[in-house]
Amino acid sequence: MNLVIFQHTPEETMGYFETICREWNVPFDYIRLFETNEVPNIKTSHVLILGGPMSVNDTRTYPYLADEKMWIRSFVKSGIPVLGICLGAQLIANAFSGKVSACEEEVGWREIRRIGTGIIMDVPSTFRAFQMHSETFDIPINGRILCEGQNVRNQAFDIGSATGLQFHFEITADLVQNWIRHLSLAKRDEISHDTDVFLANSHIWCRAIAERFFKKTGKNHR
Repeated sequence: MNLVIFQHTPEETMGYFETICREWNVPFDYIRLFETNEVPNIKTSHVLILGGPMSVNDTRTYPYLADEKMWIRSFVKSGIPVLGICLGAQLIANAFSGKVSACEEEVGWREIRRIGTGIIMDVPSTFRAFQMHSETFDIPINGRILCEGQNVRNQAFDIGSATGLQFHFEITADLVQNWIRHLSLAKRDEISHDTDVFLANSHIWCRAIAERFFKKTGKNHR
C-alpha cells in the first residue's frame, strides 16, 4: 500500500491525515503541483487530492488541473481508491462532467447531514465540519450524494472508487489559524472557539474515514 497526494498550495497539507499515515506506517508521497506544474507518471494504490485557492475551471492558469482530471478518470477506471477534499472533491465531480460554480461562501464550522454510506458510513447523521470554499459541485451522472448542507446542498459524494468531501476532516488547529489569518478579529475568535469545541470529533471521524479508505483496494495499480 502507498498513497500519492496531489497538493496545490503549500498552505494545504494532509494535516491530521498525515498523522494517521505515520501512525499506521502508510508510505506517502506529495506531488507538489505548485512546484512541478504537471502531474508525473503515477504508480500508487491510493490517491488523496487536497484543496487549494484556485477553481477547477482555471485550467488556462493552472494546466495541471486538466491533467488531474484525466488521472482521476484513469484511477476510477482502474478501481484505485481516490479521496478528494474541497478542491479535490470539485475536481472529481468535474472530471465526470459535474459542473463547478460559485456558491455562498462557507467559512468556519458548519452543520452537515450525512444521507449516504460509503467510506463516511461511520460518521454521525449530523455533524460539524470545517469549511472554506466559495464554489460548489453538481453531482455527476452515476454519482451518489453522501452529505448535504443547510445552505450549500452538495457536501460529499462518491462515484466508482472515488469519494469527494467538500469539508475538511483533515483540519488541525494550526491549519485553521493559518487559513483564517486574513479574517476579521471577531470572525477569527468565533472560529477559534468553535475549533476548540469541534476539532476532537473531526479527528475521530477523519480516522474512521481513513480506515475505510485504506481498506479499499483497486482492481489493479497504475
